[in-house]
Amino acid sequence: MLNLKIYAIIAAVFLAGAVAFKFYFDYSQEQIKTLTIDIQTFKIQNEAQEKVYKLMKDNYAKQSDAITSLNDKMSKVEFETGKLSKTLARHELDKLASGAPDTLKRLANRATKKVFANLEKVSQPVVKKEEKQ
Repeated sequence: MLNLKIYAIIAAVFLAGAVAFKFYFDYSQEQIKTLTIDIQTFKIQNEAQEKVYKLMKDNYAKQSDAITSLNDKMSKVEFETGKLSKTLARHELDKLASGAPDTLKRLANRATKKVFANLEKVSQPVVKKEEKQ
């Protein structure tokens, strides 16, 4: 009779352990599924972020090239402006203005038109070949 009680207790402990193991196993499998889905989601998000990073890096390079080009053009315009200033400084504009104001006006308008044309050319947005078509 004592042996039967001991066997019953051992069987109950074994059964309780088996039930506990079954719950733990089911819980672990559910966690594995959830974590697998999370990993796949993070991989997709990472790929999207890498694409955005590459696009931003390419755009940064294009912008740097455009800024360099604009700086070069601006240097040329500044050089031309300096030449024009030196040319105007050499002439006695007071005498020329009092003697022939129309000539001075025509020269000033022509030079101003040239400077504005250069400024317009420099300030035009950079257009890709693909956008022109």
